[in-house]
Amino acid sequence: MTFGRKIKYLREKRGLTQDQLAEETGIHPVTIRKYETDKTLPKTAQLERISEVLEVKLDDWVNEIDYKYPVQTHFNFLDILFKLYLYNFIEILGERDSDGKIISEGSKITFKDEGKAFLSFIDTSNKKKLPIDSVGFDLDEKIKDTFFLWESYLHKIQIAKDMLSKHPSQELLDEVDRLHLDLSMLKSDYELHEDNWGLLTVNPGASKISSLPNI
Repeated sequence: MTFGRKIKYLREKRGLTQDQLAEETGIHPVTIRKYETDKTLPKTAQLERISEVLEVKLDDWVNEIDYKYPVQTHFNFLDILFKLYLYNFIEILGERDSDGKIISEGSKITFKDEGKAFLSFIDTSNKKKLPIDSVGFDLDEKIKDTFFLWESYLHKIQIAKDMLSKHPSQELLDEVDRLHLDLSMLKSDYELHEDNWGLLTVNPGASKISSLPNI
């Protein structure tokens, strides 16, 4: 059972609607829906409020949220980067070029507080958990370039949405739609050519990321 499905299951078990859960936890109903559809994960503070309302212990979540991702190919690793970024677990530090893309030289990917709260890295050679502050990103240039290109579309979409909220216009609305289409095409292209990414050069299959909350 995924994290979102468990929230939904426990909510319905208590006879609560999404709006009622939102009211009792003080969390916006839209955010509750995102949790239940696995579009995002709650921060520790929100998780505590949900646990209190649904009458479950924090440890119960830990026992359920155990997603392991085998890292065998460059494609696997890129896909994990996408997930980490969308869940707001990592951030990219660096300058952008004139087209809004992060400049590779001098850039850095770091874990945000949300990532440190929810992620654990497991060395499967000895089954030991690695301190998250000891885990870094040394990216292949192909992975880095694709990841930064993908992120640049998200960056442009957010800018366009911010402008649209302040100055609504059909032109800006069309721009947002176009950027979403471009982003979808980019993702479809890398998925279509998954087999061309090749194996990682370091011990394929040995590394796994286990997203267990550190609480």
